[in-house]
Amino acid sequence: DNMEVINAPRVHTVNGYAFYGCDNLSTVNLPLLDTISNHAFTNCPSSAKSLSMRPGTLPETRTSFTSAEP
Repeated sequence: DNMEVINAPRVHTVNGYAFYGCDNLSTVNLPLLDTISNHAFTNCPSSAKSLSMRPGTLPETRTSFTSAEP
């Protein structure tokens, strides 16, 4: 996929594999995100160089996430 930027100011949930294989993805803006499912960014080699989401979306013990191979 050629998508480089995701700007989704009204999205509250990102389901699993939602952005699977977005090879060129570099910026993600999800300011109202409450839930992100497993593998949402799987096979996105450059995913989330810039990731913006609501504070507290990730548990306090995690400050980042990684996508694992399926």
